[in-house]
Parts: sequence; C-alpha cells; structure tokens
Amino acid sequence: MTLNSIISIASHKGGVGKTMVTLNLGVTLARAGHNVLLIDGDPQGNLSMSIGMKKMSASGLYQVLQQKAELKDVVVKANKLPLSMIHLGIDAPLDLFNLSHGAQNKQLKKLKHLIQSLANNFDITLIDTANNIGSLNAILLSCSDSVIIPVTCKNNSFRSLPLLLKLLIRIRDRLNNKLSLLGLILPMFDVNNPYEREVLTTLREALPEGAFFSTFIPFTSLVEKAEKKEFPISFLPGAEELKKTYDKFSCEVIQRLEHNMKGDDDDDYPEKIF
Repeated sequence: MTLNSIISIASHKGGVGKTMVTLNLGVTLARAGHNVLLIDGDPQGNLSMSIGMKKMSASGLYQVLQQKAELKDVVVKANKLPLSMIHLGIDAPLDLFNLSHGAQNKQLKKLKHLIQSLANNFDITLIDTANNIGSLNAILLSCSDSVIIPVTCKNNSFRSLPLLLKLLIRIRDRLNNKLSLLGLILPMFDVNNPYEREVLTTLREALPEGAFFSTFIPFTSLVEKAEKKEFPISFLPGAEELKKTYDKFSCEVIQRLEHNMKGDDDDDYPEKIF
C-alpha cells in the first residue's frame, strides 16, 4: 500500500516531548525505508535546533510564499537517510504577524496549499506544531490527515487534553473533514511512578479503547542527553532499548495509517473519539 500522509504532532502544553516525538519518529520511519519530510511548524524553531542541521537555510516556507526563495533551495536533505526537513523561516514577530494576519488570511491559505503540494513528494510528512491554538496552528492542522498527541501523566499537563480535542473537532468540522486522531503517545512515562500509573488508568477509562498507542516511551536521561548533543535518541550509544521502542511505535503508526486508508470501521482505533 502506497503511503502519502501528513501528520501533525500537536499539544496544548510545552514540555511534553512533542518535538522529541516528531524528530525520533521521523528518523525511525526513515530508517525503515519510508521517504519522510519533517516540517518545523513552530516559530521558535525547536525541531530545527534539536536535529542539529548546521546547513539549514535561513529561508523557509515563509520566504517561498514571499517569492524570495525557491522551494528546492530551502528543503534540506539528510546525508544517509530518506529524510528531509524544512522550517517556517519565521525569525521575527513581524513575520509571524504578517503570515497570520494577511489579507483575509490569504497567506495562510497559500501556506496550506504549499505544504500539501510539497507533501505529495513524500510517504509521510510530520509537522511539529507550536504549543498554542492560533491561526497558524489551525492551518497546519487543516492540511493534515491525522494528529498524534503527546501526553504526559505528570504536573497536570494532561488537563489541557480536552481543550485540544475540542479544537481538533472544531477544525475537522469547519476546515478539514478528513482530520482524524491517529492516537495519543506517552513520550516520557515513568512506569515506576504510582501517580503516573493512576493518571494513565483514569485517562484510558475516560477515552475510547484504542485512543492510546500501546507503545509508550519510557522516561530516561538519554532524552536530555540527545537534546544537548542535538542528536536523535536512536543515534546515541546505549540507546538500543529506546530504539526498539521507537521501532514498535513507528510500526503502530504505519498500521493505523493503513487502517485509515482502507476506511475500516473498528472500535480498536481512535477515530471514534471524533
């Protein structure tokens, strides 16, 4: 089955591992042979910094929209993997204001068409969105086929989940009737913490079966080390178990994408939330 899917990695709250999930899922899928595009959709550029791509162009999607750069010149390709990356190219508040408040949001509509056109050249496009509900995020979600939501079971960060789900439903109803929830992922889960286990049990009881991916990413100091070294986790020495975990997670992602493409009706999958 030929894949061609745009997935947004979205969260209402920072510090939940959203960028980490985007980067490491993208690298894992690329290592499995899928042609992957990473889009840094956060004006703060955390994904661009995390991947440590020193040759990343200062220009991005915004400059292409302004006809100040060619698309071929702002997409950066990895050396040994079928993995490419592009960022927004927004480095000043004025750029973000101009993009989000263009004449009747024409700039945002152009951005949507540009992303969809670019994504046609890849099997899977992963968008690392910003931690807000602004018009930019709405457009990024409106051009996506599905959404992965990272959730942590600590510091009450999970309490923003209902707000995000309501936003996704609103975007699906008004902007993109094909948008679906691919699943929720636990990227920093401490299985030895009784409070986190209790929170997870509560969340699973509140949401339909299949809402969570069965794979969870365990809490480990390797995450901080990877961020410091600007490497994907799977490239670090001693990260073999984490690499296997991301392999399992990526397989689940592919299975759910293929399920969505077939249009199967199955209660084990999270589309029922919508």
